[in-house]
Amino acid sequence: MQIGDFTARIVVDDEELEEYHVELETPTRVTCWIASEAQKTFSIRWHCHAENRTAGNVGWVTIDGVCCDGLPMHPGPVGEGDTKEMYDVNASNKKARGFLFSHIQFSDDGDKEAPEAFGEIRLIIQHGDLVEADDESDDDSEDVQVLDGNDKFLESSSKAAHHRVVFGQERAQDCDLSVFTLDRNDEPSLFFVFKYRPIGNLVSVLYHFFGLLTGYLSYFTCTWFCSNTRYL
Repeated sequence: MQIGDFTARIVVDDEELEEYHVELETPTRVTCWIASEAQKTFSIRWHCHAENRTAGNVGWVTIDGVCCDGLPMHPGPVGEGDTKEMYDVNASNKKARGFLFSHIQFSDDGDKEAPEAFGEIRLIIQHGDLVEADDESDDDSEDVQVLDGNDKFLESSSKAAHHRVVFGQERAQDCDLSVFTLDRNDEPSLFFVFKYRPIGNLVSVLYHFFGLLTGYLSYFTCTWFCSNTRYL
């Protein structure tokens, strides 16, 4: 998907996922549908195509309603630091947990409905001046809500045909992270919204939008693209 100078994609197995029903809802918000596969890890990749970035920006990633983290992109020419990719979330000091598509667990005695935010991956890009800050976090700090997949929801939930995202096992961080604050400017935030569904459910969504013929064509396209799917 693209808004202005920025593009964003979901990546699985080093391949950018096919996007369906891409819709520019406003000049600063674009949405699409993607096919998810349970037990597959993924990342969010975004790129700035501007020949010269005069201001910095931060890309914030929100998954199933949980704000995971943000990555800074500094001013500079095209080809220098203009691509960012988020694979995981900071779980603790020098530890990270990856993003994993998963089934939603249901139970007759579940005590809550699956949240409405389930099924969406969002990237929000904000612009301004980046200022390096002191990292005062400690080993016990953890601001991110842990998505471990152990919670169960009512069987009657409207999300019964959906997947969710959980965080994988803790692993060492790939590198030391610098901490930045963003002094925002007047440029509007950009919103990229990826709505993910299992392949069968996605076909139903496409049928709803486009009718029988396009639904079948989308089904065969999705089936070909996900030919190795085994856990849906």
